[in-house]
Amino acid sequence: MEDEKGALVQKLIDIVNEISTISDYRCTVKKQYCNLARRLKLLTPMFEEIRDCKEPVPEESFKALESLKEALESARDLLRIGSEGSRIYLVLERDQIMKRFQEVTACLEQALGGISYEKLDISDEVKEQVDLVLAQFRRAKGRIDSPDVELHENLLSLYNNDASEGPAVIRRVAEKLQLMEISDLTQESIALHEMVSASGGDPGEGMEKMSMLLKKIKDFVQTESPDLDSPVGEKSVPSSCSEQPSTDEPQGGMVDEALAILAILSSHPDGKVAIGAAEAVPVLVEVIGSGSPRNKENAAAVLVHLCSGDQQYLIEAQELGVMGPLVDLAQNGTDRGKRKAAQLLDRINRFVEQQKLAQAQAQTQNQPLQSPSPANAVDS
Repeated sequence: MEDEKGALVQKLIDIVNEISTISDYRCTVKKQYCNLARRLKLLTPMFEEIRDCKEPVPEESFKALESLKEALESARDLLRIGSEGSRIYLVLERDQIMKRFQEVTACLEQALGGISYEKLDISDEVKEQVDLVLAQFRRAKGRIDSPDVELHENLLSLYNNDASEGPAVIRRVAEKLQLMEISDLTQESIALHEMVSASGGDPGEGMEKMSMLLKKIKDFVQTESPDLDSPVGEKSVPSSCSEQPSTDEPQGGMVDEALAILAILSSHPDGKVAIGAAEAVPVLVEVIGSGSPRNKENAAAVLVHLCSGDQQYLIEAQELGVMGPLVDLAQNGTDRGKRKAAQLLDRINRFVEQQKLAQAQAQTQNQPLQSPSPANAVDS
């Protein structure tokens, strides 16, 4: 039971730590998602005290902690959508997203309410902090922030291909969704593509319409501002929702778009083969080491796909010195960049361990059998 408690509580700590690394939520969900993440981070001290406590956890509280783990996993996945998901999808499917948000918070409240805090050996300060979090969840239940109705209606009109909507509406939508620069447009394309991949490759009519809507916005932005490397519509974007465009390199927009396209292609078998045949690993390693944050993220994503099931690229990247840049990316990159770097580091470390084990086994097999010493020999 003690081992089960330790494993469960450590998992809870790990999930909250993952949530702590998620940031830069989309403007349309920023307030609620930031509040949710902040409340969940406050649970870490309780988990740490339960982990360090020598007393067993009552069975009722243990079951509640198991339910809390499931609720935290759902919250983490939802927060990732709010940070990395399609901006168009978050607006068009606002009712579905809000329903899921309310379901997650209800599960969190129920799980926290099922823990017998008075029977746990935790400090009064931690109990008060958890009580505060629980009270905040209860007060927030059923409370819904007013959505941007105009944005939703404008996007819905464009989604339904309403011919009466002119350039002014497209501009308003593009500015509010922060889709006025090449880096944002390409990341939106990646987000939609990943949703298609998650659906098993069947995009459905809704996803196709969202892709067409994105193309309409991109065509408008390119027509209005041919030079997408420079900030466009900067003044119209609220400062609380601003994101830094990745234009650190010369011709940054072209590099951004090229890497974003490679990230998409590398998720398909044929694309993976073509990228590998183009000997792209040295370039990818160089970008991971010296590119902009967004380009490092996409380069790492491409390398993850290349190295999946093919140790040749893993060895090549390691020989080119990718370990140092990956460690830096895992610590200081974007949320997605950190995850991709962690995946690559884990694969490289496992590969190194496998190599060491194989070498040790080979040495053991090749070692000659030792002849008995004269002292131990049996007289004939």
